[in-house]
Amino acid sequence: MNKIVVVNGDDLRFLIAEAVSEALSREPKLLRGTLTLRQLSEQWQCSKQSILNWIDREKHPLPVRYIGSDPRFDRHDVDHWSKENARRKREVK
Repeated sequence: MNKIVVVNGDDLRFLIAEAVSEALSREPKLLRGTLTLRQLSEQWQCSKQSILNWIDREKHPLPVRYIGSDPRFDRHDVDHWSKENARRKREVK
């Protein structure tokens, strides 16, 4: 037998916020510090294609992990890569 529960808008918002909070607390640590392709392109103010090109570089590629076919970027790894990439560029000049 199915139960029907009626809640008002405020109660529904509270229940959703509580469910999201609980889900995030169980989220694997690996995902907490990760960025999607869109988030990284917004953070670095560059195109998604530029990021994909950096992933495909033969020398010093941008570190990436995949969830299915979706790339994910560890914040610490991409910050380190960015600093090292800038350092390498300065050394070439």
